[in-house]
Amino acid sequence: MNSSTKDSVDFLRIINCKNLDEANINKGEYRCKFQECTHDQQIDTNNLFELSANLYFILAQKPNLDALQEYLDKKQHREAYDENFDCFFEIWGDEINKHDYDQLGNCWDMEDSSIEFIQKVFNTNRNKTDLLVGLYNLLRVLDYHIGLLKNLIILSKGGKIDTFRGTLFIKKSSINDYAIDRVQLENLDMPEGDVNYNSIKSKVNNFFVSEELGKGWNVEHFKLPNKIDRKIQDISQLKIGYISSSKVKISDYEYEIDTNNPEKYLFSFNGINNSEIYQDINLGLQEVIKYDPHFIILPELLIPLPLQEKIVTAVTERTSNLALCFPGSFHVKEVNKIFNYSKAIIGNGDRNFNIYKNYRYKIAASKSYENKNDFLRHFCTVDGYEHINTSQNKLIIFETSIGRIASLICIDFLQSEIAHIVEERHIDIIFVMALTRNPSTGKFFRQMQVLGEKSGSTIFVCNNPATNDENKCTFVVYIPGFKPYIFIQGNGVIELNSVIEKMIENKKQNI
Repeated sequence: MNSSTKDSVDFLRIINCKNLDEANINKGEYRCKFQECTHDQQIDTNNLFELSANLYFILAQKPNLDALQEYLDKKQHREAYDENFDCFFEIWGDEINKHDYDQLGNCWDMEDSSIEFIQKVFNTNRNKTDLLVGLYNLLRVLDYHIGLLKNLIILSKGGKIDTFRGTLFIKKSSINDYAIDRVQLENLDMPEGDVNYNSIKSKVNNFFVSEELGKGWNVEHFKLPNKIDRKIQDISQLKIGYISSSKVKISDYEYEIDTNNPEKYLFSFNGINNSEIYQDINLGLQEVIKYDPHFIILPELLIPLPLQEKIVTAVTERTSNLALCFPGSFHVKEVNKIFNYSKAIIGNGDRNFNIYKNYRYKIAASKSYENKNDFLRHFCTVDGYEHINTSQNKLIIFETSIGRIASLICIDFLQSEIAHIVEERHIDIIFVMALTRNPSTGKFFRQMQVLGEKSGSTIFVCNNPATNDENKCTFVVYIPGFKPYIFIQGNGVIELNSVIEKMIENKKQNI
C-alpha cells in the first residue's frame, strides 16, 4: 500500500481515481493498479450514479467500514454525526427540488450548485476521519435520492445502471423486507446482526453495486416476463407448493458403483425401484395443483427426468398463478457423462432451464455401514463420491419484482464459493432441492444463518429424507431473524403470510 501525507482534499483525488484498487482512508493508505499512478483518470463525480457507485466501492472496503463503525459506536460521535447528517439531508433536499432531480433525465449530470456543495463538504473536512464520515453522509443522502427514482429506474432501465465501479442495482421489496415490516407492526425487535457480517450493503437502503464476480462461473441472469412477474408482486399472497415423499429409502435405489479406483468409489443412481413412491408423488402433485401456487419445488434424487417432464407438463397445463417450477433432480446420462440436474421452467412453460449440481456428495467410509443396506456396505473402508460431471459451473438467477431468485441442488448450498456469489449478487430468495436427514439443523441451518446475515436471503428447502420415516423433515422455510419453520408432510402448499404470522407468534412466545 502507498501512503499519502496530503490533506483530505488531495486524498479525495486519489479515492476518485479509476485505477484505485484499495484505500484505507483513516490511515491515508491506498493502492492503485499501477505503481506510479498519477490519478489523472478520474471517476465522473458530476454524475449521480457514478458518484454513488464510487462511494459504495470505497466504503465497502473493510478498513473503512470498520473505522466508520468504530466511530459511530461512540455516543458523542453518533450525536454529532446525526446533527451533521440532518444538515446534509436538508441541503441535498433543496438541491433535488431546485433542479428537479426527482426526474431521471435530470440526474445523469449534476448542476454547478450541487457540485459546489459536494466540493465544499470535502474542503471543510479537517482530517481523514472527517473525510470518511463525510463520504458516508454523502452516500446516505444519495441513497435517499436514488430511492426517489426507484420506480423510474426500474421502468426505464430494468432496475440497473452500469457504472465504472460495476452495475448499480435497485433493491426491490423482498420477502425479508415484508417480514421485517410485519414484525415492526407487532412492536417486536429483530435480533441484532452478527457484527462480523458488517457490510455497506446493509447500510444502504435503495441500491447496491455489484462487480458481478464469480470468475470461472457461468452465471446467467434471466428476467421473468412481465405477464408472469405480475402474478408474484403481492408478497402477502404468495403460495409455495412442495412435493416429497417419506416412503423412499436408500435401498430402493437402482445404483451403479465404479470400483476401478481402490481409493475412491464412484456411485450414481439409475432410478427408484418402488412404484409406491411414484404413486405418492403423483397424488401429491394433484393435491398441490388444486391450490394453484406461485412456486413449486421438489427435492433432489427423487424425480427422474421422464417424471420431471410429466410434472412440468401437468403444472403448466393446470395452474394459472405459477411463476417458477423446480421439479426435483436426478442423475442423467448424456453421452459419456453423468449430470445431476433439474429441468426447471417458468410458469407458462415457454422456457426451461437446466439447474446443475456443481459439487459432488461424498460418503465418508465407515465400518458402521456393515450393518446397513447393500448400497452403503460398499463404503465400509473406501470413500464414495457422487459420479457426476461438475464442469458446468453454472448458476441461473431469475430477476423478478420481489428480488433475485436462484435454485441450488443440495450441497451446492453449503459451498463458500456459491455463497460468495449469492452475497455479491444479492440473491433474495433461494430454492434448494435437497437430500439430507434434516435441513433445518447442522450445516444447512448454519448456512441459512450466514446467507440471511450477509444477503437477507429467504430460503425454501424441499427435502428427500431418503428414509421410510413419516416424521422426517420434508420442507423448511427460513426467513432471516426467525427460527426455521419445518414441515413433515410429504406435500403441501404454504401461504407465506400464514407462515410469517406463525413465526411472529413463535417469536412472541420465545419458541
